[in-house]
Amino acid sequence: MSNRSATGGQHRATGNGGSTAAASLAASVAGAARLVGGWGKWLLAIIQRDKRARIASYVVSGIAVLLGVALVRRRLQLPSLPSKKKYDYIVIGGGSSGCVVAARLSEDPDVSVLLLEAGVPTSHNGAIGIPLASGTLQRTDVDWQFKTEPQAHTDNRIHNWPRGKVLGGSSCLNFMLYVRGAAADYDMWRDQLNCPGWGYSDVLPYYMKSENRVLSDPTKQVDKRYHGVGGPLTVTDPGFLNVVSSVFVEGAQAAGIPFNPDYNGENLLGTGFSQYTINNGRRNDTHSAFIAPLRRANLTVCTSAHVTRIIFDGKNRAIGVEYTSSRDNYVRYRRVHCAREVVLSSGAVGSPHLLLLSGVGPRADLRLHNIPLFRHIPAVGQRMQDHLFVPISWTCSQQVCLSKERMDRDQWKHLARWMLFKTGQLVSNSLESMAFIRSPICRLPYPIPDLQIHFVCAAASGDDTRLNFGYPEDTVFFSSVLRWFHPFAHPLAPKEHRHCEASY
Repeated sequence: MSNRSATGGQHRATGNGGSTAAASLAASVAGAARLVGGWGKWLLAIIQRDKRARIASYVVSGIAVLLGVALVRRRLQLPSLPSKKKYDYIVIGGGSSGCVVAARLSEDPDVSVLLLEAGVPTSHNGAIGIPLASGTLQRTDVDWQFKTEPQAHTDNRIHNWPRGKVLGGSSCLNFMLYVRGAAADYDMWRDQLNCPGWGYSDVLPYYMKSENRVLSDPTKQVDKRYHGVGGPLTVTDPGFLNVVSSVFVEGAQAAGIPFNPDYNGENLLGTGFSQYTINNGRRNDTHSAFIAPLRRANLTVCTSAHVTRIIFDGKNRAIGVEYTSSRDNYVRYRRVHCAREVVLSSGAVGSPHLLLLSGVGPRADLRLHNIPLFRHIPAVGQRMQDHLFVPISWTCSQQVCLSKERMDRDQWKHLARWMLFKTGQLVSNSLESMAFIRSPICRLPYPIPDLQIHFVCAAASGDDTRLNFGYPEDTVFFSSVLRWFHPFAHPLAPKEHRHCEASY
């Protein structure tokens, strides 16, 4: 009662002097209105007399409206928090797999699904949708910007390791090439590594279910033995084809590499043109394909929600997660629980990282970093492999390749063409043709390639290490222990294997 009285007294005291303050505020507003009105009349008179000023006013007004809409959109995109304390399913990571899992789980209207993503919405960076802008996204705020330790097999260089920190994950950063891989690899997982359900005949129906294959030639039909139609993920042929990309395919055939019209079909080996996850000239990342079209009350998507730990009960069951949100002005650990399952889909880097932080991994490593052991699993965080990208530059006798200078000169023309018609050079990622070959030194016991050649129809810079459009200088490859045991540890520092066993 005393608190309420004191509060009421403060309100009354404010009310007693409120009339004077209100009158002063009204006078200030009236004076400002008269000033603005005077300027407005003067400006209106000028506009009515001068046609150029009238046109300029229209342009300025249009820009002001666009800026206002952009500010409102950005304001509306503030990170949201879960509306409930408990959900049926919690999906950690809204990347290439997390978006798919959340979309499939929420098809059941009787369950509630929470999708937590540490990154921002895809609309945060407008360049995500432009295929040719792919290389400019790395080392920005939509990239975790991981780096390796010095790698002995690359002259002790430190390599960039791009990973998507955005709704859609690395499918928002990659170059949109749709490559399923070799069927023999899947069969090896099933038959030799004892992974039931992972043979190519097992996973192919799911590839086809998710796919919407669109051919550039309307006279041809989709090979429905290997491709699907009507799925959420649109796969297309090159919408823009540089002449030099066709020359590469012709040269590869002259060198004895057979032409393969569909490397995602019956056979992977050969040379041909790329297949893209591009829809109507825009990047078709997993968020755009699987989550954005949905309007489901039982699916909650929260961005800027960095999960720091999985919560387990005493019965070896995951019952929730601990996370932080950028809505908070300080590091505040929030919790949300689940009734059924926690789905860990944070990628090849994020998933083992979170397991280690949650006490699942090698006992000695966890003890070294004072993390309570929940389950001793020595393999967690070990034997990581990734592929090298080795650039080789050639001189072109004609100015037909993409170059920064040429694009800068005509950038407004290209941008307008893309925005209005979704055509032109911006719909290309510049990796328009490729080849899968089996090198003479390949020791793989089954008939799959050990080299994948990307042909990039873009000019390189003078040092041949970075293409003008912002392609990565290099890509991390083999690592073992993921040695970072803090939720916000950065940069990543994986440890290198003593020898390299190449996949492809």
